[in-house]
Amino acid sequence: MSMKFETCPVCRVGTASEVVIGRVDVKVPEGKVSIEGDRLMRCDAPACHEEYYTDDQARERSEKIAAARRKLRDEKRILQPEDIVRIRTKYQLTQRRLEQLLGLGPKTVVRWEKGYQMPSVAADNLLRVIDRDPSVLAYLAEIRTQKPMAM
Repeated sequence: MSMKFETCPVCRVGTASEVVIGRVDVKVPEGKVSIEGDRLMRCDAPACHEEYYTDDQARERSEKIAAARRKLRDEKRILQPEDIVRIRTKYQLTQRRLEQLLGLGPKTVVRWEKGYQMPSVAADNLLRVIDRDPSVLAYLAEIRTQKPMAM
């Protein structure tokens, strides 16, 4: 891998060169993840010292964070986003309807399904029960909306 150099886009005086930082801890909705070999640019001008990511570096960092988040989900045994989509579509529910049935705020299921947020252990447990027993949905519909849901 060759070292990158470019004029600093902030001060336009210094030279920004690529640096590799060993291990970086990143706070994510699931907790904290560590990524190795974070690459970024750093300006050498004494009055600047700006640090920033190029598009490629930012993409690489995002991929490393996503992989670490998936690993964390696996360790915590939390459903993956695709599992949540499968459960919801199995019962032909919209994201909004599932939120209503579970008593969640708007866009919560969207965030789960996109992997931006991880369900709580309680929500994860309830989704697993729903996956096994559709009568739970009928019961939730009854207590949440007072309208029975056809199963």
